[in-house]
Amino acid sequence: MVAKDQSSRVEKSIARLRERIGTLVGTRQEMRARGASLAELESNRLELSNRQRQLSCALIERALPGSGPCGAQHEPERLLRPRPVLAHERLAA
Repeated sequence: MVAKDQSSRVEKSIARLRERIGTLVGTRQEMRARGASLAELESNRLELSNRQRQLSCALIERALPGSGPCGAQHEPERLLRPRPVLAHERLAA
């Protein structure tokens, strides 16, 4: 029962992450069309890459529960928590 509950949480996290990535991609396309600033595009890029990494980890967790660095470092419910972009993560324009 516990494994089934965790599997359900992982599947829900995967679905939410895919939806969020789709939204971010759409936003990025709109930003480019309107000539957004480099800072806006960079912020979007960083969030998009973070969500893609989280999705990769969630997919690994689904396929191989508890294995590898992703499975060991992330609980599925943590994957959607936003975190601030740190100064060293920003690219110079």
